[in-house]
This record gives sequence, C-alpha cells and structure tokens, in this order.
Amino acid sequence: MCAYIQTCVHTTRAYKHICHTHNTHMHAQKVEGLQESLHYIGLPAQNKHKVFVDSSKEAKAFDPSQYFDTPKVRRAAPSYCKGFK
Repeated sequence: MCAYIQTCVHTTRAYKHICHTHNTHMHAQKVEGLQESLHYIGLPAQNKHKVFVDSSKEAKAFDPSQYFDTPKVRRAAPSYCKGFK
C-alpha cells in the first residue's frame, strides 16, 4: 500500500474511534440522567400536609383553601368517570 492510502486508513480508523468514544460518552451521560430522574419513583408525594385539630367538629369544618390561603378549585371528574354516577 502506498503511504497516502495508509494515512487515509489510519485517519479513518482514528475518526471512527473518536466518534465511537464520543457516542459512548453521550450515551452514558443520558443513562445517568435518566437514572437520576428515577430516584423518586415509588416514593410518596412530598407535598402532603398534616393539619392537627382539637375536635371532630373542627375537622368537619376545616377548609383547606382558607387555611392555606389558596383559591377554591373544583376539579372536574376524569373523562373515564363521565358515565358513572
């Protein structure tokens, strides 16, 4: 083989190796990011509040929207529940 062809072959091999190394590194970073996002799966929601009251009468009269100073939101039933009453 002539020197030019050998240089081309080595350059091509080096390029393929660099591309493979880069792709492997990018894939590893993507996998690491996905694994970090799975950290909280299966755990209970973190936005739960416990409010203590002195009597069952206070518990029945408790209004969370007033206590937490948020507007009342009426949730619509999910679409799969529309046929049920």
